[in-house]
Amino acid sequence: MKLSSRSSEQFHGWFNLTLFKKNVTRFWPIWGIYTAILAFLLPVELLLELSDYGLRGNRVTSIQNFATMAMPILGLLFGVMTAMALFSYLMNSRSVQLLHSLPIRREGLFLTNWLSGLAFFLVPNLVIFLLSALIEAGAGVQDFTGLCLWLTTATVCPMFFFCLALCIAMFTGHILALPVFYGILNALVIGLCLLMDFAGDLLLYNYDGGMLVSSDFARWCTPIYQLYHMLASGSDGITTGNVFGVACYCIVLGAVFTFIALGVYRLRQLERAGDVITVGWLRPVFQMGLGVCVGLLFGLVLYSNFFRSFGVGIYILLVALCAAIGAFAGQMLLKKTLRVFADGWRSCLALSLVMAAALWGVRSDLLGFQRWVPDPAKVQSVEFRGVRTYPDDDGRYLELEFTQPEDIERIVELHKALNADLPTLRVNKEHRSGIYYWDSKGQYELASDQYLRIYYTMADGSVVSRWYDPAIVRAEEIEQSGTWASLLDELVNDPAVIEQNYLRYFERGSAADAADMKATGGWISRTVQADGRMESSANVEVTAAEAEEYATDVELMPAGTESSDLELTAGGAQKLWDAFREDLAAGRVERYLLDDKARQENCYVSDIHITLSWTVIDKEGHRGTESMDFTFTPEKSQTSVMAVLEELGLKDNLRQRETN
Repeated sequence: MKLSSRSSEQFHGWFNLTLFKKNVTRFWPIWGIYTAILAFLLPVELLLELSDYGLRGNRVTSIQNFATMAMPILGLLFGVMTAMALFSYLMNSRSVQLLHSLPIRREGLFLTNWLSGLAFFLVPNLVIFLLSALIEAGAGVQDFTGLCLWLTTATVCPMFFFCLALCIAMFTGHILALPVFYGILNALVIGLCLLMDFAGDLLLYNYDGGMLVSSDFARWCTPIYQLYHMLASGSDGITTGNVFGVACYCIVLGAVFTFIALGVYRLRQLERAGDVITVGWLRPVFQMGLGVCVGLLFGLVLYSNFFRSFGVGIYILLVALCAAIGAFAGQMLLKKTLRVFADGWRSCLALSLVMAAALWGVRSDLLGFQRWVPDPAKVQSVEFRGVRTYPDDDGRYLELEFTQPEDIERIVELHKALNADLPTLRVNKEHRSGIYYWDSKGQYELASDQYLRIYYTMADGSVVSRWYDPAIVRAEEIEQSGTWASLLDELVNDPAVIEQNYLRYFERGSAADAADMKATGGWISRTVQADGRMESSANVEVTAAEAEEYATDVELMPAGTESSDLELTAGGAQKLWDAFREDLAAGRVERYLLDDKARQENCYVSDIHITLSWTVIDKEGHRGTESMDFTFTPEKSQTSVMAVLEELGLKDNLRQRETN
């Protein structure tokens, strides 16, 4: 009997039924509202669909998927509400002393409240699950697997956020601080990554502006982002694998947060109720962390809105100043007084100096980020994007992936040349207003902005990116051997690169794939018609003086002509398509980084549009036809295209820019 009595006392020390019942009855609005929302998401929606149209299998799946996707958001909201309600006694000195004077161990209070939170979510979920199953069974379209996936998500997501919120509750003694900390910590990592990306973009010339915020680390440390990423991954909707990943993420991290919370609760100083931070060693961390966040955020806001014209040195000073202000604010919150200057100025000044030194170190590239170039032998593939070339047809943007060693080495050499010109590139970026982009008559382009993106996939699977944003290419640098501009010009004019860039629009991106395309028609745009008029954007006549003033307008054409489209027959379009592929393979298609004299003399203003079609076979074996429009600009160097146009009697209809 004594043994039985001792076991009963130990059980009551870990769980208190009276407190559990009180939690259920006292906080019924929380689980009541939660139940009502779930009812509208599933059983009510199923009943409405049944009464209006009759339930169908695809609609059941759609309703269940929507309800499943709603659970992370509901968990985010109701998780913190439940934690605030069940552990609110820790935030009030009188309540905390009263409850802890009862014959209940701290572990008992913790476990009882934790189980109360579980009941708030699990019981409504089971009720909604059973109601939905009955409705679907009655309609004869039951999707039991989908309901189980919803039930799993509906249980683990709210409990995960509840565990996170109660863990935060153990570190704070202020009821209003809990939701604030909860909201901040849920987005802290991705927010800091975003702010550091902005800082990197300002301080480092070739920094990838989204490198940190788009990283796996930022996603994994942002629960709501990671949960939706897991649920929405794949093209088959919500699957068992998706939900299994969500369950593992929530259960593992939820258990970690629960054990941390229990450990902190057992050591918690009850007299700290009402304090913003209740754990002694965390107080300076909170103060300095607040200073860092305030510095990065408000320093960027002030710089972007008021001081951008003063240069990045002012940005560094603003961040340092705002960091000191943030640290003072943190100390005021901790000490609950505004009189903190005498005791706190040293630590705030130290933080300010550290922030300034760190940002200046980034600006000076002490770690060699800007100068880094990979070893070609360790690169598996490289993507090269962002180059815009002339003429303005389907080959205007260079966006290619290179996997051959010789191609990778070529991109690495271009990367080295860019790094060698970093000081000039940075000056050009910061003082772009002093660059002349056109000659005195505005006819020939002297410089242009390129936005180069280099993505290396290394042998270990990691991806390293560098952005040259912008890289201003000048006419004289193209002519100078060994410069990055000349290397870029050689790359974009490599016949193999040009061919690959045009053919990337097709499914397999190969010449054989393009040969399977059949031309079914087309047209030539902006052609010359001898109507004695001249076209402008408003379709009105312009004088010779106006024509010279707007000589850079691509719509301009010699006086005495007019522009319209010429339709192509299927046979004519096929001949032009074959001729263009022949010129492409022979290296007779030219690309230009600038709209200069060479480009204007070689390229026509007219564009040739060809409608291509091909046969497709679906999974059931049914044959169909798909089509696309392909555009290229005829050039005098394209001898095969010129010959076909001459044969068709269309060459004289091509418009050409007048040059001096």
